[in-house]
Amino acid sequence: MKSFKGSLSKILTKFNINIFNFIEKNKIKTYIKTLNNKNEVIYNELGKKLYEKYLQDDYDISHFYEYLENIKINNQLIIEQHQKIINLELEKCEILGIPAEKLGNTQYTKNKICKNCGFENSLENKFCIRCGNKF
Repeated sequence: MKSFKGSLSKILTKFNINIFNFIEKNKIKTYIKTLNNKNEVIYNELGKKLYEKYLQDDYDISHFYEYLENIKINNQLIIEQHQKIINLELEKCEILGIPAEKLGNTQYTKNKICKNCGFENSLENKFCIRCGNKF
């Protein structure tokens, strides 16, 4: 009876950890999508502003610093969120006693995160698909 209770306890613990992990990762992924959507809006606004300034023969780039800074901040947040997902997986492995090397088989380590724009690229890429940054 003791071993049955112990086995049941382990199964429930594993189930709870997996559910918690799943929920937290989905919250983070939603936030990443929100940040990417914000960046897309900023890129569009930046393009419009650039064209307007071009039509006015105004080549002062200081008009664009706010846009560029917001993109930079969002990209840094995206990188931090990807790291949170990896940390959740590592924490799960530690709690469940799974060797961290097995994370090499998860979707979170099969991608390169661009340090310039925060975009997820496959490991085979030598350059970021979104911004062209070299890895």
